[in-house]
Amino acid sequence: MRAIAGGIKVISARHEQAAVVMADGYARVTSRPGVCVIGTGPAITQTGTGLLTARKHRSPILMIAGDLHSGTSHNVKSFDQRQFAQVTAGTFIPLASALTTAYDARRAFRKVRSGVGPVVVEGRMTQAGGYSDDK
Repeated sequence: MRAIAGGIKVISARHEQAAVVMADGYARVTSRPGVCVIGTGPAITQTGTGLLTARKHRSPILMIAGDLHSGTSHNVKSFDQRQFAQVTAGTFIPLASALTTAYDARRAFRKVRSGVGPVVVEGRMTQAGGYSDDK
């Protein structure tokens, strides 16, 4: 575990499912939002059981999932994350653009704190690893 600016504690998980389950445990024990970050594409499928369990308990979890640039449809990691997130977590919020990231993040946290359960936020990534405004 390490602390970064603003008192945020970062705990590394070795697997996507473990990251969601850890966020769920934190949320249930503290009644504060648990946050986890996962990779792109098929990585989100590893979170299914944890998201469904958290949804059943209405745990306040914010899961941030990367997604590849829309021009990468033939990439092996290309996957319809929106549909998966809506079925498992219940709420899916795409980041609209790099310019609206702060607004979209506040909207996601408001949704998490409203008691609906897990919220999945998707940020489109470029091949170089930066955020993209392309849809």
